[in-house]
Amino acid sequence: MGGFDFRSIIELLKLVSMPVNRTMSILFGRKVVVSDPVMQSVSIEELRTMLPCPCVAIGMEMTREQYKSRQILFVEEEIAGCAADLVMGNEGRTQKIDSIVLSTIQEIAAQGIETAGDALTELLGYEVQEELNQVKYMVSEEEPEVWCRQ
Repeated sequence: MGGFDFRSIIELLKLVSMPVNRTMSILFGRKVVVSDPVMQSVSIEELRTMLPCPCVAIGMEMTREQYKSRQILFVEEEIAGCAADLVMGNEGRTQKIDSIVLSTIQEIAAQGIETAGDALTELLGYEVQEELNQVKYMVSEEEPEVWCRQ
């Protein structure tokens, strides 16, 4: 893990989540709190049993000089639909996942990633680039596994 242990990474994630919480609260029009992250090492087989399906997958990449870190967030279909509905100014009813919902989720993710990148740059004292790669609706159990292996 390059000198970091899980506890150090979790503490870093907690620090970055504070400005992301503020951004999400503005987007949703209500208080948002990102819960304490949990980190563990799992095999692909274990991951398959843990992932929600269907889900919305959000792929992103963090870059610092020659170092790259790829992250994938998997959001349950119901939560993604509810989040999109809140941003669209409704009461948070679950929306069916369609191109409009995916576009809304992409905007939510882009703003969260920008906020996290700015927070990391400020915290660490050097430029950290975060980039949103793709937002995809996944309906089969195989799709998340294929995406993780890319």
